Amino acid sequence: MLARQVTEGHRRAQELDQANEALAEKDRLLKAFQETGKTLLGSLDLENILDTLALQVIQTGIFRGIMVALVDGESRTVQVSRSFMRKRDEKGEWQPVEPSTNVVGVEYDLDDENVTAQVARTGQMAVIGG
Repeated sequence: MLARQVTEGHRRAQELDQANEALAEKDRLLKAFQETGKTLLGSLDLENILDTLALQVIQTGIFRGIMVALVDGESRTVQVSRSFMRKRDEKGEWQPVEPSTNVVGVEYDLDDENVTAQVARTGQMAVIGG
């Protein structure tokens, strides 16, 4: 009987841990939505809006990195306007988000087979591993 009670207590503790993790994730997402919403409502500055959106997506842990590219319909090109990356240190802990400037300013023809142009054409998000 004692073994059953210990097993039941362990199972309930695991369920509680899972519920706490789900709640923490929802809290992170809600804070990101709130921060992004404040920026959208308080500013018409496109640069500020795009920076806030990209940083919030990474800081919530949705992705390790994000690249934002803007489409120019007249010239049928897409240009990378910002890129951010989140990395782990040698202890495995997440470090602050850093801008990745190596791709900022790169421009692609919309008909190119590059993933950036493909995402711009199709409107479908692409997740690249590695």
